[in-house]
Order: sequence, then structure tokens, then C-alpha cells
Amino acid sequence: MPVGHRGERRRRTIVALVLAALATACSGSNGGSSPAPTTTTPATTTPRPATTTTVPPRITTRYVLQPSGTTTPVVAVEGTGDATVALPTVVGPAALLHARYRGTSSFVVRAVAADGHDAAVLVNSLGAYDGTVPVGFVAVAGAATTHLRVSTAGPWHLDIAPPTLAPTLEPPGVSGHGDAVLAYSGPEARAQVVVTGRAPFEIDTFSGGQATILAHRTGPNAFEIALPAGPAFVSVTTPGKWSMRLGNQAG
Repeated sequence: MPVGHRGERRRRTIVALVLAALATACSGSNGGSSPAPTTTTPATTTPRPATTTTVPPRITTRYVLQPSGTTTPVVAVEGTGDATVALPTVVGPAALLHARYRGTSSFVVRAVAADGHDAAVLVNSLGAYDGTVPVGFVAVAGAATTHLRVSTAGPWHLDIAPPTLAPTLEPPGVSGHGDAVLAYSGPEARAQVVVTGRAPFEIDTFSGGQATILAHRTGPNAFEIALPAGPAFVSVTTPGKWSMRLGNQAG
């Protein structure tokens, strides 16, 4: 074969090899029918923490006209769920607390001292509650009640008033359903008490900054108590029905 023909053949062979190499390279990158597999990492997001909105209790004050012609403040507090409420200074260190709750959860109201610790459990109910309890009737050095702490789920209502608005206990007597606070101004006397429910029942008196337990029983029951001379307050603690009838004066 002539030398010119062999050179031309070698040139064509080299060109063919270069074209084949280029085709292979293009097919392996992105020009072929079977591109190299790729791995996609799904995007990850950090979930935002759930946020809750706490609505502060709604506090209003109204004034009640008493027979003496003076006006007495009553502070109403409406809230939902757990809350801590300052005891209104317009009412005073001693107060009547009328609490209402219509839910099915536990409903607890505690007296809180100035240092933040719980001074007493005022209300402890499983489910609906409607009653009145004394707050700060006993003077405890360094542990005066400054706040009320409500622990529950759902809406509730508090009425905070001075003790002068307590209904009076006078002849022939009084009956009620649930916790109550009565004002007594008579002499020492006997009182007949009847309890119709099966729940525990307690009667306390408050006089001169001191508390005295007159009865602590479980109903149904009928018994007699000795009331001290007034002025005094009588606290009835029970979820059921009760009656208190004044008898002869003691002595």
C-alpha cells in the first residue's frame, strides 16, 4: 500500500477514536438516555411550638346600697381556666367569696399569702359549684391573704364582697344548699342543725379573729350546736342541703 494511503487511513482511525470517546463522555453525563441516578434529600423543617393565648380575667366593681344608706363595693371576676387574682383592696383583708362554676372538671380556689405560698384551700369541688366561703377571717401573722388562685378548666365567676353583706342568722333560723357564711349578732344560743345529704358537713364560727369548729360530721344527721355571743360569723361547709333553727338562749 502506498505511503500516502497509509497516512490517510491512520488519520481517519484517530478521528474515529476521538469521536467515540466524546460520545461516551456525553452519554455518561447528561446527553444519554440513561442519566446517572441522583439522590434527593427531602427538605426538613423544625415544627413551631404550639402557642396558647391566655385571656386575663375580667374584673368589674359595683356598689350595693345598704339599709344604713352606705354603699358597699362588690368586685366581680370572670375568667376561664387557671388564674391568679389579687384580693381587691377596696374590699379589705377579710372578705366573702361567692364562687360559681358550671363545668365538670375539678374546681379549686386557694388563698395565697404575700410570699406566694398557698395559705388555705377555700373551695375544692369536682364538678359544678355554687357557694360562699370566708377569706381572711382569721388573722395569721405574716400569712395574710393577698391573692386568690383558681385552678380549673372552663369558665368561672367570683364575687368578692365585705363581710357586712353576709345574710343574718336570726330567729327562727335559716336553710340553704351548699357553702354559706352567716352573720350572727345575738347572745349565746343553741341551734338545731339538720343535714339531709350524705356528704361531710362542718360548722365554724369566727369571732375576734379566731376560728372555732362547732361541728364536723357526715350526713344525714341532726344535732345541736352552741353559738357564741355575737358579733360573730358562722360558716357552713357542705355540698348538700341543710337547715339551722335557733332555739333557747344558752344559760
